[in-house]
Amino acid sequence: MITEPYDFKLDEEEEEHTFNEHEFDKGGLCPLETDDTIKSYTMIKLLGIGSYSSVWRAKKNNDLYAIKISKANKDDETVGNNEIKILRRLGNHNNILQLKEVLYHKSKNGKHMCAVVDNLGCDLHVLKRLFKYSDYNSDNESEENENALVRCMPMDLSKKITYQILDGLKHMHTKGIIHTDIKLENILVEKNIEDIKNNKDINIKLCDFGTSHPTTSKCNYSVGTIDYTAPECILGLPYGKGIDIWAVGCIVFELVTGICLFDYRRYYDDASDCSSGYSSSEFDDENDKTQIEFLLLCLMKVILGGFPAKVFKKGKYYENYFDYKGRLRFKPTFLEEDEIINVLINEFKFENQDAAELNDFLLKLLCIDPSHRACCNTLLSDKWLENRSK
Repeated sequence: MITEPYDFKLDEEEEEHTFNEHEFDKGGLCPLETDDTIKSYTMIKLLGIGSYSSVWRAKKNNDLYAIKISKANKDDETVGNNEIKILRRLGNHNNILQLKEVLYHKSKNGKHMCAVVDNLGCDLHVLKRLFKYSDYNSDNESEENENALVRCMPMDLSKKITYQILDGLKHMHTKGIIHTDIKLENILVEKNIEDIKNNKDINIKLCDFGTSHPTTSKCNYSVGTIDYTAPECILGLPYGKGIDIWAVGCIVFELVTGICLFDYRRYYDDASDCSSGYSSSEFDDENDKTQIEFLLLCLMKVILGGFPAKVFKKGKYYENYFDYKGRLRFKPTFLEEDEIINVLINEFKFENQDAAELNDFLLKLLCIDPSHRACCNTLLSDKWLENRSK
């Protein structure tokens, strides 16, 4: 495990952005080059391309900003407008992306809405990989050494990041907003990688509020990223703020260990042995959502325990996965997962007390029953977060 002071360097591959050329057709992304301008902002670098927008680093009066530029069509502008509405409602908070202003720009593809926001560094997925893999060439740890202890972020830093995520979510939830898509890629580090030398240099902000919405609103589209999807979403129950808490639980485990807690991909080839009964028993298509979700439910049962029928039987899709006795319709024999505390001790060599404390904290976030899942207020005062980096 690497220690302070850090000397992170991004690989060129981390900086690459792939896209389909048809995304720049009429109604699509805004075609821009370095040194192009939008109003008084000069484009410096393309930071990324998402499902409904591109993001550029830009300069104005020697100050740096990020500009999120929506595609030039009604549907994608609707998502962008929703994000702007949410950001305005949230106002200023240390751990939430700040909206500076909204502009409009006309290109050959149409009219683009541009949200000017904080200029930030990499996302937590990139930072996680730097912590997990940067030290593989050291004398003590290497991929070839099967006895090497490979973890991810230091515990005190993981606690600091977790606290800041929860503090940002507390602000959102207090304002009556559900993020819906908390994941590593939607949490940005404030500083550039090369400026990070110590844990005190690492602070985060929540971003990407395109699918966020008030708790009083009904959502007409799928929410979340499948790896971090709470069981109530899979089973078609009404959801609330608890889906954000569930996602944070998945993230905490990933920050500490470097691996995804509910990693269905490791069983991709084997998963053709189990069928939901409502989709093809073949698992050749990764987009076969029902198959993936069934596998996720199986993983949840092995890692966290059973599903209380009285809670989930009202779910729209409950009968797709459970029989009349409340049992999962199939029991895959190839699953190798174990309870979290056993994984922490046996695979990642945590001391028993450290593993028990982390396990207790995680189970408060990853409670199968959403009505018993802890809220941000409770979690922020949890004992596990006391000895965090400042």
